[in-house]
Amino acid sequence: MSGQRLKNYKRVMMYIGIGSILLIVAILSIMLLNKSKGNIVGIKEPAAKTKLAQLATDVIVGQVVTGGNKAYTDPASGKIAVIPNGFKIVMGLSNINQGLVIEDSIGNQFVWIPVPNIADMYDSANQAGKLWDFASNGATQTMKTFQGWNAGYREPDVVTNNNIGNGTGYDGNSMYYSQLGFSSRAAMKGALQSEFQAMIASVREYKGFYVGRYETGNLSREYSSK
Repeated sequence: MSGQRLKNYKRVMMYIGIGSILLIVAILSIMLLNKSKGNIVGIKEPAAKTKLAQLATDVIVGQVVTGGNKAYTDPASGKIAVIPNGFKIVMGLSNINQGLVIEDSIGNQFVWIPVPNIADMYDSANQAGKLWDFASNGATQTMKTFQGWNAGYREPDVVTNNNIGNGTGYDGNSMYYSQLGFSSRAAMKGALQSEFQAMIASVREYKGFYVGRYETGNLSREYSSK
């Protein structure tokens, strides 16, 4: 995030998202489920996107899902979570309101975050995530964060050592953005925004996203997974 960091504030960045560097929370997203990248993950979608209502529903708690992603309806709340192919719902942790947990074959675990109304976290007019303050008496929206917002609080955006994201430091240095395959700082910003919008569209469709709980990585490797 460009500019000032979120210091001395009891704020949670509630985005739906995660692109490759959209690590916000939330940020909430449904992106490619990649066990080795980051700790906000989502659901791997087939080439031909399957709508939530079209997913099979034969999910049994404690049993690995096969045959593609499936939709699980929590009998306690009536809410729906998408269970990725190859994962299972952990026994005793199937209540969505309390935190539904899924697990893969090597013990990586992820918690489903339901997003019934994406407008609570996203302003479509400005393509902006919303920032909230949380207190014992409830939540208050404090501001929106988006490219072009001149306050130092923006996401998705590049880090350029100034408050408006047009500097030449860090991501604004051609040595860095060129290593990522971008021809300019503006091209990198555009790619981040496109990734963010794709994430928002996915969360809107699937009504939620996953965040990492426990990640063990690839235990067969002697070095860290990349």
